[in-house]
Amino acid sequence: MSSPRVDRAVIAFAAALAVLLTVGVAAASVPDGTGTIHGCFKKSGGDVRIIDPSAGESCGSSELPISWLQAGPQGSQGQIGDKGVQGQPGPAGLSGLTQDPKTMVVGDTAFADPVIGGFFKEVSCPEGTKVLWGAWSWELFISPKPPGDMESFPLSDDSWGFAVGASSQSKGTVASVFIGCAIAQ
Repeated sequence: MSSPRVDRAVIAFAAALAVLLTVGVAAASVPDGTGTIHGCFKKSGGDVRIIDPSAGESCGSSELPISWLQAGPQGSQGQIGDKGVQGQPGPAGLSGLTQDPKTMVVGDTAFADPVIGGFFKEVSCPEGTKVLWGAWSWELFISPKPPGDMESFPLSDDSWGFAVGASSQSKGTVASVFIGCAIAQ
């Protein structure tokens, strides 16, 4: 059985050793402040080990000192690559402009009521333009053929209306509607 005095001495020694090791590890600096990593290269066998000169470590007589930067130097800029092939122009989106800056196509989507069918959709030209025509295409219909009672008509100088009557044939139908607009003179 050990005495309490010896146990305290052992505990105090272990604590002091732990503090010294912690301070030693905390003070170690790899890489150093300049980003350099220091090491030793064994002359026979080629083994490499990392050292910390700031902690008093050095290479032995059978080793050669070596060092390198943690981050390599900036490389030279590479050659500019070949220009890519020009792709085909995509389709004009809804409300997109046509190639002629004096005219444009404005589009929207009309949704029929899913319970009773039918819809009315008004599409207007941007300010400073007048409506020229209206058109539509069916995107979704449940019957074997689309509703036959679609109507399209001008509402004013700058808007167009699209209508489908309420019926079982028009329930849940979807149509894309378009108008042509031109700059007002």
